[in-house]
Amino acid sequence: QGIAAAQAPRPSSSLLRRRWRMPVAMLLGAALLAASAWWWWGSDSEVQAHFERGLAAHFDTEPNYEVARNAYLAALRESADFAPAHFYLAHVYALLQLPGDARTHFESALAHAGQLDPAQKSDAQKQLQTVTALLAASEPAVGEVSAKQGISSPRARRGR
Repeated sequence: QGIAAAQAPRPSSSLLRRRWRMPVAMLLGAALLAASAWWWWGSDSEVQAHFERGLAAHFDTEPNYEVARNAYLAALRESADFAPAHFYLAHVYALLQLPGDARTHFESALAHAGQLDPAQKSDAQKQLQTVTALLAASEPAVGEVSAKQGISSPRARRGR
């Protein structure tokens, strides 16, 4: 008589489920990683596209500072700590004679100075000093404000 072929015991259903857990978890993890990388890369490419549009308008043979400003602002809406956009936006504001806005963006650029090259960092520091001095010179002294408002200072009252 023949020897009956030994059949391997059938794995239990719980063992089958355990065998599929790891590959399914790895597949889901890979899909999540790919989706997050796509989102991150997509966000960076939008920031870069806005930024490059700003540079093109800013440094064109016939610069359009309003277009540059709007493009830099769009880049900053996507990535608020993108120092190069703050740096060039500050320059645009200085050219548009908006020193308060220029100071704000030079300060923001310097807050993230690790993203700037050494020349940009140095320029931002110098420009910030210049803009701050310009703003200080344009603010009237306390006595000037009082005189314009018809209020006399304590010194002026003593002289009466």
